[in-house]
Amino acid sequence: MQRRKERLELLAKLRITGEITHDRFLSRLEDEKLVMEAELHALTVVSKAIAQRAANAAIDTLCAAVNTAISGIV
Repeated sequence: MQRRKERLELLAKLRITGEITHDRFLSRLEDEKLVMEAELHALTVVSKAIAQRAANAAIDTLCAAVNTAISGIV
């Protein structure tokens, strides 16, 4: 996150000082946008996997508790 902020600050500085053209600035911003989108997509995938594992663990625990309760009755 910090590196992204630094890159964007550098891009802004380069544009303000005229060291890069407007078109180059927009192109680099588009590149940064694509990188951010990819990173957010990866986080979404990881978050979903973690949520699925947690849900599976909860269901497994419930099933084990029900099976133990049934075994105690029978």
